Amino acid sequence: MSERPLITTAPHDEIVHVIVQRATLDEQAALALELSVARAAQESPRAPVVIDMAKVRFMPSVALGALVTLRKGFHLEGRRLILVGLQRQVRQVIEVTGLDRLIGLFGTVEDALDDLRSNA
Repeated sequence: MSERPLITTAPHDEIVHVIVQRATLDEQAALALELSVARAAQESPRAPVVIDMAKVRFMPSVALGALVTLRKGFHLEGRRLILVGLQRQVRQVIEVTGLDRLIGLFGTVEDALDDLRSNA
């Protein structure tokens, strides 16, 4: 039986929309996430990157590091990195580490789009 893909992408005109398909982002998954999201973002240069993390229940420090690396790269390109659908425990980890000051956090993709459009 094949394992579910780490991410899927959803077509969108305004953003790169990435959906994480795993509940746990262990070391191997975190590194793969970093590479997969960066690869998906290459398809739409300059577009903000929105990662739907609704399925993620556990995110160790290595996954936080992957998000920091992605944010740095996108920031240098003038792009925003936004996370949506965070479960309470994952959101708390991101807030405790201060990453919420660097990465946008929204409840839904539509909330993120509203913010992007109002700040365009």
